[in-house]
Amino acid sequence: LSADLHFGVPQERLDDCAALSAWPTSTIQELKCMSPLAEVGLFQPDVLCQPSVVNSREWRQAQIPAVNLHCTARDIAKVYSSLAGSSGTQLVTPATANLLQTPSAPGIDKVFGFEAQWALGFQHNDWSEEETGSSIGSTFGLGGIGGSVAFGCRIKSKEDTGIVSSLGFAYLTRQMGSWERAD
Repeated sequence: LSADLHFGVPQERLDDCAALSAWPTSTIQELKCMSPLAEVGLFQPDVLCQPSVVNSREWRQAQIPAVNLHCTARDIAKVYSSLAGSSGTQLVTPATANLLQTPSAPGIDKVFGFEAQWALGFQHNDWSEEETGSSIGSTFGLGGIGGSVAFGCRIKSKEDTGIVSSLGFAYLTRQMGSWERAD
């Protein structure tokens, strides 16, 4: 796959890391008000929004899969593209890929309080043409709490007879904020 991604940045790559900004107070308050689970999960202990923590060597070299993947947008998009099926590199078995593409029934997310569909930790959304409303396919991925987002997509044929293409997309930012930038 030739993607440069790290959970635990090697010592020799630390200087390649961008410094993350402090979170705006409004974003912290918005997250804390989403649900009791959001406040506990994101702010106890209160480290994710502390630049002195997330920019430290110790944090960057720690292996914390849910919150500190270090990579470029291009490289995480390669991973999603491969998971969607458009790469020659198979990252997971076909059975796991099928599970990844089979979301649960819609339900209210217990942490963030919005309606969502999930499969193997990835949020799923339908993707439709704006003008006609006809389905293009579906996306799977995650929007990060700082405003970054990454997803993969399987694109259906116009006749809806199968998947004809797939892609991966990522937008990463060092400036922490809300999800509005990724909408």
